[in-house]
Amino acid sequence: LLCLTQSISTSAATSNGLGKPMGHLNDTQIQSAQKAQYAATILLITCLATTKMSIVFFVQGLSPIVSHRKWCHLLGGATIIWFFVALLTTVFQCAPPRTWDDLNGKRCVNLRAWWTFVAAGNIFTDLSIVTLQVYVLWGIQLQISRKILLLAIFSTRLTVVGAAITQLVLYITSLGSLDVTFRAWLPVVLNGTVQFLRITTSCIPHIKRFLDSLESGMIRVEDPTEEATEAATDDRELKTIGGSNPTGVRSYK
Repeated sequence: LLCLTQSISTSAATSNGLGKPMGHLNDTQIQSAQKAQYAATILLITCLATTKMSIVFFVQGLSPIVSHRKWCHLLGGATIIWFFVALLTTVFQCAPPRTWDDLNGKRCVNLRAWWTFVAAGNIFTDLSIVTLQVYVLWGIQLQISRKILLLAIFSTRLTVVGAAITQLVLYITSLGSLDVTFRAWLPVVLNGTVQFLRITTSCIPHIKRFLDSLESGMIRVEDPTEEATEAATDDRELKTIGGSNPTGVRSYK
């Protein structure tokens, strides 16, 4: 839904002259394009954050080991902090009431520094997610060939990192032009590319055949301390249920 509304906002900006030289547009078109792109950027950041969190929750559900869950919580917290800081600086990139007007607005943020922070945080959290996936999946007791296949599937998220780096470089390069409507076309295309790759790579682990291939391994990822506790509990239950009757013990087993 966020991706859809972001695409609609981008289309509205395009219909008002985004991608065309400013000299061919009137003031109303320029302002409409700026407003639509302002909304599209807010939706883009929100979409990126939600897809990151969906993967963090998915990885957290793969393993019952406490250390894995702690890393998931840490990464989820870092993602939320990045999201709120990026969102607030985007919403208030210029002083009210013209917060959307980075051309004529007052007290606007440094766009180069702002986008560097947003993109760098985006890249860092994605790399951390891939590292966490590899860390968790490596502990699964599977054949090496299947384990490598699963890791390769999760590593598809590195394509998002590559696109985000390209996005950062080209956006900073485009800031050298004062033509705000024309210079934006390539960064906007890359925004859509990053968004598409992020949603796609977030959906891949939820494909049924992929989940079925994990089934045999997931049940073997156990916390050694929990395993010892459960074994002691089972031993006490066996003695209680079976008593002096061996048949009762065998039945419970």
